[in-house]
Amino acid sequence: MTDKNNSKLILKLPSNFSNLDALWEIKERYLQLVEVSPNTVIIHQDGKIVFINKSGVKLLGARDAAEIIGNPLLNYVHHNSKQLVKNLIQDMIQNGSDAPMVEQELLRVDGSPVDAEVLASPVIYQGKPAIQIIARDISEQKKSEASLKAEQERLYSLLDNLPGFVYLQGADYSVHYTNYKFNKIFGDPGDKKCYQLIGQLDNPCAICETFEVFETGKPINWEYMSNGRYYDVYVYPFSHSNDTPLLLVLGVDITDRKIVEKNLRRSEAKHRTLFETMKQGVMYVNAQEEIVSVNPAMEDILGIPSKLLNGRKLEHPSVINEAGSVVPRNELPAIVSLRTGKEIKNTVVAVYNPKEIRYRWLNVNAIPQFKKGANKPYQTYTTFEDITDRKLIERKLRHSEKRLYKTINACPVLISLHRLNDGVIVDVNEYFIKTTGFSRDELVGYTFAEIGMLTADIDIDKHIKFLRTTTKKRNLEVDFLTKTGELRHGLTSTEVLDIDGQPHILIATNDVTEIKMYEQEMLRLDRLNLVGEMAAGIGHEIRNPLTTVRGLLQILKAKDEFNTHESHFSIMIDELDRANAIITEYLSLARKKPSTLEMQNLNTIIEMLYPLIQADAMETGNDVTTKLDIIPDISINGKEIRQLILNLTRNGLEAMDSGGVLTLNTYVQEDEVVLAIRDQGKGIDPLVLEKVGTPFVTTKNEGTGLGLSICYSIANRHNARIDIETGSTGTTFFVRFKNSNN
Repeated sequence: MTDKNNSKLILKLPSNFSNLDALWEIKERYLQLVEVSPNTVIIHQDGKIVFINKSGVKLLGARDAAEIIGNPLLNYVHHNSKQLVKNLIQDMIQNGSDAPMVEQELLRVDGSPVDAEVLASPVIYQGKPAIQIIARDISEQKKSEASLKAEQERLYSLLDNLPGFVYLQGADYSVHYTNYKFNKIFGDPGDKKCYQLIGQLDNPCAICETFEVFETGKPINWEYMSNGRYYDVYVYPFSHSNDTPLLLVLGVDITDRKIVEKNLRRSEAKHRTLFETMKQGVMYVNAQEEIVSVNPAMEDILGIPSKLLNGRKLEHPSVINEAGSVVPRNELPAIVSLRTGKEIKNTVVAVYNPKEIRYRWLNVNAIPQFKKGANKPYQTYTTFEDITDRKLIERKLRHSEKRLYKTINACPVLISLHRLNDGVIVDVNEYFIKTTGFSRDELVGYTFAEIGMLTADIDIDKHIKFLRTTTKKRNLEVDFLTKTGELRHGLTSTEVLDIDGQPHILIATNDVTEIKMYEQEMLRLDRLNLVGEMAAGIGHEIRNPLTTVRGLLQILKAKDEFNTHESHFSIMIDELDRANAIITEYLSLARKKPSTLEMQNLNTIIEMLYPLIQADAMETGNDVTTKLDIIPDISINGKEIRQLILNLTRNGLEAMDSGGVLTLNTYVQEDEVVLAIRDQGKGIDPLVLEKVGTPFVTTKNEGTGLGLSICYSIANRHNARIDIETGSTGTTFFVRFKNSNN
């Protein structure tokens, strides 16, 4: 290549250029430039490659130039283009014309393709015609272009699937792209300008908000209405792949939101009106336990204006419960609801009103409110119903009930209450006990026939039929036996009562044994002139007999002078009925005998009961395990606690399928000694969970519904509490005793 005698320039020089030394110098520089050129330079002559520079060796993946030189050019052309390249070479040789620049797929030495931009022209090389090929590797450029195209396709696909309309606008109002939503709303854009499509105008808008973005380069947002629909329009600066400045305009249909906002404003106005006019006090407390707002009724209840309440921490030093104890702040219904996320219902407290200088009794309900997806409430809605008047009436009623109870017990008439369906005695008065000689325990729960009060000549079936009658009876003559067997005579009146939905019969018997004796004496002295005296004596003896307490109340209620107290008499009668119903339904729980408490250890009681519990478990196909930590002795009644443990463990065993494990655990937690009994059942239904502990509520086919009620009663007598955790994997009952040592 450097031999002056056999080398010729690959250059086209003027015909009059004859300085050979200068020519040689130019050639040397040219060859140096060719070698260091980043572009491939190939000389093709006589059907083969006679020269290739370093960039070409690299482009074709050869070890060196020798591996390429001498090979036909077509060896490095893709087979799809070989004929085309062959024709181009022949044309350039014959006509001496340059070939246009084209993109061509070449083949490397290893056969792999490479994209290149190729320019070819005829030259003289070493005195003979040749073709000079200059090629530039555009593989990376092609990849970039492909990536750019893919990105554009993804972008347009994304824009096409957006819920709002989208278009790209040029500075000349031209529309470069529209998505499906745009076409659906405004139609096919064609060659129309943006103002023709969107505003149906012949000329551009006088003031165009979108053009602000061209000037400032900052996005803007504005509302637009078309055909009765509202759109939230966002305009962003956007550059085309050729760097042409465009605007990306996105319009989101907010018509439904506008309607919702309008309805919400109306709802808020209605809520505010309701809030302001409610007779109940209402208070909102936020998650920071601060009062957000109170209504006028709440201001009246507290005797404090809202401006002194709003924004303050919820606390009131003068809140007491029904027992007269001050309610701690952490036990206030709104605070409990906030911290637990649970609704607090029907909590009765009294709040001191400084303006009225008195306490007001309130029924409080706190409802937690959650934001969507949150597991903690952001505020509570708490209502306060003023029940001061009701509490006063209840107090008067309790006093009236006490007076009535004393009256019934002091009444010289035998009074007994029976279930109508079977005649079982529910309650008796003191005069009944005094007259018959039976104790209350010997009477309640039995019929007259079972305790032997009926004489042998009385038909028991006839007596039961008499009790079941729904017809009132007045002054029927009856005979009955006392506990000592003494036969006595009476005049009986009955009244059928509906107590808590169950029919009962009230029997009032006036003991007329002495009167009967007087009658016999009158017969004996028939002819004597003592009839008047005896009649006067008898009249004196029976002038004040009472038939029934309910009859007496009804008579008083019917008198005109008591019309103003009619509601009081109704309440007295209703409350008497309610008291009798409570006595009937909760008899097993109502006998509150003082418990004898002793310092004992729960672990000792559990270990003593373990064989019995294990036997119950084996019978159900389950197992029992214990985990008893070291715990202090506490003040308990051993007999009652044994009953509590047995009730809870048997419930747990019955709740599990065969193969389950019941766990008894004791431990100390803060100032409490805890007994935890966990089963592996299916959990308690939420609807049933709300009623747990209520007498006669049971899910068992043969259950009485008193087991858990008794447990709660025992816990109350021990100043303990029962908590429940339940789920699909089982239920745990926690009995929390106060640590007596503290």
